[in-house]
Amino acid sequence: MKYVIVEASEEDGGAGVLIPFIFPDTLDHSKVSDRFRHLLMFEGYNYTKVSSAGFINMSGRCYGKSITLGIGGNPDDSKIINDFR
Repeated sequence: MKYVIVEASEEDGGAGVLIPFIFPDTLDHSKVSDRFRHLLMFEGYNYTKVSSAGFINMSGRCYGKSITLGIGGNPDDSKIINDFR
C-alpha cells in the first residue's frame, strides 16, 4: 500500500492538521495526492500541502519515498497514521 499525509488548514498560516490517506500500490502518489487535496478543499481546507509520502505495510510501518512527488516519509508517519481516527 502507499500513503500520503497532507497538512491542511482553513486559512493561510492557520494551524494545520495532518491527514493521512492510504491507497493501493497500483495508483500514482502524485495523481492521488492532487485529487485528495481537491477533496479536502470541498471540506473547507483551503490551504493544503503534501507533508510526506511513501509506502505502508500491513503492520502499519511506513517506509520509502514517492518518486512522483519527490518526497519521502517522516519518522512520525507510522504514529500519525496509526493514531488517526
